[in-house]
Formats: sequence, structure tokens, C-alpha cells
Amino acid sequence: MKRIAFVVVSVAAALTIRIAAQHDSQQHAGPILDEGLGRAHMDISCSSSVAVDFDRALALLHNFWYSRAFDRFTQVAAREPGCAMAYWGAAMTYNHPFWDPPSQADEAAAWALVQKGLAAQEASRRERLYLAAVAALFNDAGAGSKPLRDRQYRDAMAAAYAEFPDNETKLFYGLSILGAVQEGGAGFEPQAQAAKLFEDVYRDQPDHPGVLHYLIHAYDDPKHAPQGLKAARAYATAAAAVPHALHMPSHIFTRLGYWDESASTNLKGWDVSEADVKRASRALIVTFTTLHIWSTRT
Repeated sequence: MKRIAFVVVSVAAALTIRIAAQHDSQQHAGPILDEGLGRAHMDISCSSSVAVDFDRALALLHNFWYSRAFDRFTQVAAREPGCAMAYWGAAMTYNHPFWDPPSQADEAAAWALVQKGLAAQEASRRERLYLAAVAALFNDAGAGSKPLRDRQYRDAMAAAYAEFPDNETKLFYGLSILGAVQEGGAGFEPQAQAAKLFEDVYRDQPDHPGVLHYLIHAYDDPKHAPQGLKAARAYATAAAAVPHALHMPSHIFTRLGYWDESASTNLKGWDVSEADVKRASRALIVTFTTLHIWSTRT
């Protein structure tokens, strides 16, 4: 008779690489291969000369590769200081909906970026709504409780979505809904609301890294995990160079008892993260994420 041996291995930054003191020191995170990040695009008011780099930063943000996204957004801002959305993106890298809350220093750094974005000249009505939302999230460098600001951010993104219901706004609004759910909260209503937004985007852009990522989070519970299987199967392929994208399918595989697939995708994530660190020539730092490995034995 077979038994499933459940092994949880905590690893040093296996899947959500954070470079040492990346935000505090403002150091660059090192080179990254542009292939394998997934395809994402947002129409912005900035010049076409920074559009490609902005979209790469956007893909990194959707993949929760925050240190690398921060690097790319700040590079866009350096090249075009009037690009408001570059500051929006850099500020957003300090918000980790399912991970560690920002430190006081992070809140202050994000708020400073928000202020630069609000002062920038190149911003449409839609982009001003995005900036108003991130301003609510980091209000006055962290004034008020984080759960309250999460709800205020969600409501501000709802206003942006009501006026501009494009795919990117659907994704960020849906993520804001998930981010406002308190840990241990009962029911599925907010997750269902977010999932509906994600499913709308999925029908239009089935290989978008953000929609695949967020569908997994939305359906990450025993009852709804089967609905997330399509995204779990696709995400690691859509963003094959991203360690976190290789880890995320294991959330669904584990819920469904697909132990071998869960172990396999996590180990691939570890290998990709090691290769990335060697390219960057930097030391790994222990982070929140744990790598789940399952094995079977008789």
C-alpha cells in the first residue's frame, strides 16, 4: 500500500529571488534574460522609446518578480523622468498581496515614488486613476492600517475599472480584490469576483502571465482547485524563465494530489533560480516563499 510522504523544504530564495537590500540600497539586480517572462502590454502616455522596457517591467510585476520589476521601472524613469507610469510600477513592487507586508522603510520609499508619479507630466486620465489607487495603498508613507489601505486601494481600482475596463485594469483590479481578503476569511465571494475578471482576460489573452498567475491564486483551495488546473498547466510554459511561475502550479497540483507534478515544477523553479543567481553574481537571501516537494514511497 502506497503512502504519500509530504515533505516541506524551506529553501533560500528558491522561487522569489530578492537581491540583498535591493530596495534599501537601490542596487540593480543584475542581468535577466528577456525571453521567458511572458507577454504583457499596457498602453501608456510615455514615449515609444520606453514602451518595450515598460512592458517587460510589467510582465515581471505580474510574475511577482519584484526586485527585477523595480529595476526595469526605475530604468524607464531614468530614461524618461516625465513618465508617470514608471513611478507607478516601481511603487507597486513594494506591495506583495500574498507575502510579507512592506516595512516602514518600504512604505516610505513607495510613497516617495508615488509623489514623483503624481507630479509627472505624462499621464492620461486612466493613468491618474492608477496613481490615485497606489496613493491610497501607500497613503502618507503607511498612515493607517495596511488592511484598511488594501480596501481603499481595491475601491480605487474599482473606480479605475468602472471607467476603463481594459484587460490590464481587470487584472490589477482583480488582484486588489484578492489582496484585500483577510487571511483565514470565510467564503469565496471575493475570490469569485476576482476570478470572473481573470476569466474574462483569459478568454482574450490565454497566455498572459498575469492572468495565469492570478487564476491560480483565485482558485487555490480544495474545492475550486480543479478550475485552476488549466492555468497551472500553462503558467510555467508562459513564463518559463521566472522561478515563481514554475513554483505556482504546485499550489493547484498539491490540492489535487498530483504529487509528482508538484515536485517536478518546484525543482525546475529551483534550477532556474540558481541559474539566474549565477548570471547576477549575487548571494541568495532567505525569503518568505517555501519550496514544497512531495515524494511517494511504498
